[in-house]
Amino acid sequence: MEDRKKVEMIKNKYPVGTRIKLNYMQDDYAVPSGMTGTVDYVDDEGQIGMKWDNGRTLSLIYGVDSFNIINENQKAVFNTKIASDMNHNGEIVEILSFEKGKDIYSDRYKIKFNDGTIKDNIMSNELNFNYHKNKDERSR
Repeated sequence: MEDRKKVEMIKNKYPVGTRIKLNYMQDDYAVPSGMTGTVDYVDDEGQIGMKWDNGRTLSLIYGVDSFNIINENQKAVFNTKIASDMNHNGEIVEILSFEKGKDIYSDRYKIKFNDGTIKDNIMSNELNFNYHKNKDERSR
């Protein structure tokens, strides 16, 4: 049947262990755009079971959600807007570790800045994949 062929195609294209970056998820409880994760399974309906890097486990729906495979040499990076460290605002950083909070707004991250500085206890709202520092914005 056509549906079985589609599910097999999805399983072949996104095998267990594939790294994914989310562009957009059509779900009331969606993980944030730009989040990365690892394929855990593909079910018989073709939904892609994910272990997201922020600790969540929400599945992707092929053809509905927008996402890309991450090259294995790529690292998950986010732009920052960190009030406590204005020198690093707008900088693309590497996520080193994650600690799940009571909800998605209180998740904590350990990050590495471009100059090699490492800081932990960074809140999820201080990391934003689509954040862009205005060219005329000054550090305070």
